[in-house]
Amino acid sequence: MNNLIKILVICFLPLAGFAQTIGYDLDKNRCNKAAGMTFSKIKNECVQPFNQPIMVQSLDDGTKSYSTQTPLIFNEDKSKVEVFLPDSNKSLILKRSKKDPTTWKKSGVQVKEDGNSYQVHQKGKLIYQSA
Repeated sequence: MNNLIKILVICFLPLAGFAQTIGYDLDKNRCNKAAGMTFSKIKNECVQPFNQPIMVQSLDDGTKSYSTQTPLIFNEDKSKVEVFLPDSNKSLILKRSKKDPTTWKKSGVQVKEDGNSYQVHQKGKLIYQSA
């Protein structure tokens, strides 16, 4: 029996170097895409967007049979917010409006805060809101 084990170890040990790590795919920022990680510019680290404390839900416009969620990631003083829109391959950093401290804007995207509730508008159309 011991000889059989030795033979199996000798035969299969070289193959161990060819084993592929499952569930490990790094992007250009070294975030593990297989674990749902993406790079947050606000946090300057890899995050799981679906695990963030502030999530907003897409509105049902009748064109899709599903809904999506996206996180809002604020910097410490809430002067900036990072938005991950599903139709974009990168996040967008919005700056707080000087005229209205409850609004952040950039490139046709706007986040509005109402107490603990948030809305995301794109080109004037409400696309996400707090559930």
